[in-house]
Amino acid sequence: MSGAYQFENMFTILKALATLTRLNYNIRSQDYRAGLANVCQLTGLMGRWQKVHSYPDIICDTGHNVDGIEYIHVQLNAIHKTFDQEIHIVFGMVNDKDIRGVLRALPKYATYYFTKASVKRALPENELLALAEEAGLKGTTYPTVVEAVQAAKKELPPQRPYLRGRQQFHCRRFVSEPRYTRSPLTHPLAELLRQPPNVPEKLRRNM
Repeated sequence: MSGAYQFENMFTILKALATLTRLNYNIRSQDYRAGLANVCQLTGLMGRWQKVHSYPDIICDTGHNVDGIEYIHVQLNAIHKTFDQEIHIVFGMVNDKDIRGVLRALPKYATYYFTKASVKRALPENELLALAEEAGLKGTTYPTVVEAVQAAKKELPPQRPYLRGRQQFHCRRFVSEPRYTRSPLTHPLAELLRQPPNVPEKLRRNM
């Protein structure tokens, strides 16, 4: 799995492994190394800084609390400043999180596409926009994740490769069926992701 926050997650995992070893669990180093190298394939977990499309790059992340968003903000800043890239974010929240705190932690230079997933806890996109504007964020609303992603892709030429999908239910619907344990690309959004990458001609000549 990718993402800067995985460094801290790794400390937790290694501590847990040490504790299990002291409890006489037989865990060989090659076993947990193989497990760590194949987390997504073994568990079906999706949306941890997961790249699902190229040119433009589309990355899904399930960050849903202030700490997680702050890590994501650092990564976005690095891309924004190092590569001079515009950041476009498809964003939604559920109504039982620290919505105002998360919104304050998001980058103000990004363009937002506020939406909601088809779950009961999803915050309506218009309410989310109102809270986002209080936090100094700018964007437009879309009734579904599919429509939000379609709108964002239209604004992103190949040279402007950054778009993020947020919230775990968004990422699941973005790359699979609603249950994240299923992997086939069967959702309507999958058709967007099946489209061949729009590689710039100058890059294509070097491929």
